[in-house]
Amino acid sequence: MLCLRCSRLARPSPLSTLSALRSALPKPTPSPISRPSQSRSLTLLTATRPRLASSQLEISTSPVLSALTTQSQTTSSTLPPQNGPGPLLLVRGAKRDTYDPSHRVRKRRHGFLARLRSRTGKKMINRRRTKGRVSISH
Repeated sequence: MLCLRCSRLARPSPLSTLSALRSALPKPTPSPISRPSQSRSLTLLTATRPRLASSQLEISTSPVLSALTTQSQTTSSTLPPQNGPGPLLLVRGAKRDTYDPSHRVRKRRHGFLARLRSRTGKKMINRRRTKGRVSISH
């Protein structure tokens, strides 16, 4: 299994792959419009991923690099492509790594209503009431 850095290095760049695919595809020939009465033949197309011909693949001189490329090709064909950030980055309630001071965020995390929601927050409010403290700092 390769780490993310090694798999990125072994994978060909998307631009070179795209240009190779375009050159491998045959040019479409326009059908003449003068034959509308002829019956059209039905062709079934299978939903497979386009692959490069073996003559178009780059042959590497190093056996380690060739082993890495073949392993990355097999793993890329079995894994679905990922678009955008992974699911770990989409957590909405998580703490942010950038410091963005906001009065709303401070009140949401440390305010009176947040203290009422948690068990330890309720204990803190009761302790302050018994001491005679009426307000909370946030």
